[in-house]
Amino acid sequence: MGLLERGIATEVCVVFALEKLEGDAFLQAAKHPGDLLTALLELPATYWQEHHDQWTATAVLLGEALSGVQSRAVSEHAGEFEDPEDADPWLPRFLGDDFMGAVLHFREIFRVD
Repeated sequence: MGLLERGIATEVCVVFALEKLEGDAFLQAAKHPGDLLTALLELPATYWQEHHDQWTATAVLLGEALSGVQSRAVSEHAGEFEDPEDADPWLPRFLGDDFMGAVLHFREIFRVD
């Protein structure tokens, strides 16, 4: 993970990270669950613009990760709602600030207004 954060051998590290994260998007590489995915999401826009196929793979992985968190959050808090269909927990409550900041950074890279 440190190599990604320092921009060392990024192309090799991204391929390796994507393979590792395929089975568990919130894999803990160093500090906390999801830190490897966070490091990927925080890569500079210039990297992703030159490696659009990897950006797409990371976007798919991110979507799956967020869906998984949402499903767990709904099941854990379903009892808090009269109608389980109304269960729609606010995801930032379940994810760290660093992860949410990385998601916003990653989301803006190819945004077209």
